Amino acid sequence: MKSASVSKSNQPYLFLCVELLFIVFSIHIKNLERGLFTLRNIAILLSLLMLLIYGFSFKKTNKNDRIWVITMLLFGLYSLFLCFFNSNPLYDSHSSFRSIINFIIMVVIFPLFFCKLEKNPRRICSAIILVSFVQSSIVILSFLSPAFKNYLYEIQSFDKDWLIYRTVGLGIAGAVGSVYLFCGVLLNCYYLIFYEKRIINYLALLVNVFAIILVGRTGFYMSVVVLVTSFIIELRGPQRKAFINLMEKLLVAIIVSVFLVFIISKGFKINDALLISSFNRLRELWAGDTIQEIAKMDIPKLTLLTLFFGTGAEKGVTFDGSVIWNDSGYIQRYMGLGLIPAIISYLILACYLVSLNKKIGHPKKRAFWYVAIILMFIIEYKESFIFALALPFVLIVLLKTEISEGSNTECLCNY
Repeated sequence: MKSASVSKSNQPYLFLCVELLFIVFSIHIKNLERGLFTLRNIAILLSLLMLLIYGFSFKKTNKNDRIWVITMLLFGLYSLFLCFFNSNPLYDSHSSFRSIINFIIMVVIFPLFFCKLEKNPRRICSAIILVSFVQSSIVILSFLSPAFKNYLYEIQSFDKDWLIYRTVGLGIAGAVGSVYLFCGVLLNCYYLIFYEKRIINYLALLVNVFAIILVGRTGFYMSVVVLVTSFIIELRGPQRKAFINLMEKLLVAIIVSVFLVFIISKGFKINDALLISSFNRLRELWAGDTIQEIAKMDIPKLTLLTLFFGTGAEKGVTFDGSVIWNDSGYIQRYMGLGLIPAIISYLILACYLVSLNKKIGHPKKRAFWYVAIILMFIIEYKESFIFALALPFVLIVLLKTEISEGSNTECLCNY
């Protein structure tokens, strides 16, 4: 299952990998964790500088892209007004203006430039799979070696002290970190279904999923849904016999890998309590603990004022003096923008993603991306994952490059 590709890349593959490593994963190295010169911002700026060589005109973008950019810029201005109106800091850690501006930069505007620089979806998939494997390996090494884990803490800035009791990676921590790693699972499954089946990709997928288990349950639940979706797509395809044969070989590889890991782990002082707690967290979905905890959190009272206006802050004091400290991304958007503007902002994102997906000619590719889009909006109930930026960035970039690839090449895959 391979697709012919005539689209060209304007950058070396190594640069693409480093670029996506710092853009997809929010790595906060000490002294480079605030302001303009974060690693993510530096990678974006370098990409834009490279693009200047090839030229870019906003006028060449299509109507949907222009509407997408303009409407989100209006939301940026609206959040700016709310911050001034409510006397809230513009760039406080809980400022809705800060969240929306970061979203506009990385998810709204930057993908338009990035897709001019890198037009090959297969290369993007491959690069994110590689950097996700590297990140997963770092997470596993952090789990195996307390000394290495301490080193990661020393060189990075983490906002939450409780993360010292969890397995971390390079910019990977907690539920948000698990969603970052999930991007690798998502694109690995996509690559295996629609581009090429390689044992090394399956093994990278296993490493990726195991690292997610160690980091957080949200990415794990999403991975399970995508893996099941991929399995169904494969079984409904014309090459299901070859797929089943490959699964049998992979099962043998898994058994051998588990045996080797068991032998190798004898040389490490594994924190058994940490491993047990990681697996225990995965069971909380079935117990409903997470949903119950979020349901117990306070939400702003619905009034005529909060219906249309927010406080300009995602967490903090509301108009009536109540203190709201809710983890849900939807409640934070409601708190910051007001209920109706928050709903509109999500609808605009959903409509834009759906409009992109509809342009993909391959029906099973469209089905795959619909699952990913729906998952992204479901998990927003738990935390503000959309405004963690990585997942919507990956979705938009892959959808846009798939559209570009489809208009220039004929898909030779058998699906």
